[in-house]
Amino acid sequence: MSTSVLTKTEPEAGPGAGPKRTAPRPTGLLWLAWRQSRPAVLVLAVGLLLATAALLVTHFAVSSTVETMRATKCYSPGAWDRESCYALVQKVEWSATLYLDVLQPALTFLPLLIGMLLGAPLVAQELERGTHRLVWVQSVTPTRWLAARIGVPMVAVTLTTGALALLSSWVWWTDIVHSPALFDPPFQGFTYPVLGPALLTWSLFSFALGLAVGLWRRRTVSAILLTGLLGLVGMGVMRLLRPALYPVLSGFQPFDRVHGGFAQPTNAWLVESGPVLADGTRQATFCTRDCDSLTGWWGEYHPASHLVPIQLIESGILLLLTAALVTWTVRRIGRPDS
Repeated sequence: MSTSVLTKTEPEAGPGAGPKRTAPRPTGLLWLAWRQSRPAVLVLAVGLLLATAALLVTHFAVSSTVETMRATKCYSPGAWDRESCYALVQKVEWSATLYLDVLQPALTFLPLLIGMLLGAPLVAQELERGTHRLVWVQSVTPTRWLAARIGVPMVAVTLTTGALALLSSWVWWTDIVHSPALFDPPFQGFTYPVLGPALLTWSLFSFALGLAVGLWRRRTVSAILLTGLLGLVGMGVMRLLRPALYPVLSGFQPFDRVHGGFAQPTNAWLVESGPVLADGTRQATFCTRDCDSLTGWWGEYHPASHLVPIQLIESGILLLLTAALVTWTVRRIGRPDS
């Protein structure tokens, strides 16, 4: 048997045969940016699929158990002293553990990881290795190169975190906050960052922060560490400023020895509280003297209805900071000394 049959060698082209046609391959700056960003996009896609699966598992597990509680007349807390009802309550709590104890903390720190592992190395790595010059010498301006380089990852971050924010908010609203056996106020530390637009806007801000730090430092490791530090500081500062983003509500409650303080409304955020003396003086802390003249408690709080306006204001601030960081990065990369 001849080797030409085994290897299926093609016959040689005759003298009149035209040039061999090959399938066109995508070229250009955007294609290069896609090739460079493909690993990050793949990681984000896998993370989105895993988180979506976990959120759907939580939703169906909690909702089915709650329906069983309704059908067996175990929905009311007054019936939880029955052994069968208490078992269902425990099942609801266990079903929500994946969301409350795993997904919420993970999603809270996701923007920080995006800034450190995606934003910071994006430009710093190119500048550190000098590979950006290979593109710049081919009639490509630094601004065009930067726009293509950050465009693909930023779109991927927007789509991924936007989808996660929608799914997380849906599960919280549908299965968590309205469940009789679960308690997860919206202003808690790991709850607030995964609701509404917070996850999306914090991710975009962290990405832009990492990008700017990477261009400034030009060293990958130092840019990653500094981005993480600045991101944590930014989260802490915003946490301190958050109560002042929207006017608080004030309330007064008569003295009650049972509670021993201002009882905040359901799902509200108690910002500040203290005792009220007989002369109307409001103290900022629990009284250590003149407690006999105590008449009640004052409190300033954000009800659950303030969640949306507070998040919208905070998101607006973060988007403005994101735009400022991207603008600085674009102008900086276009300088001759970059």
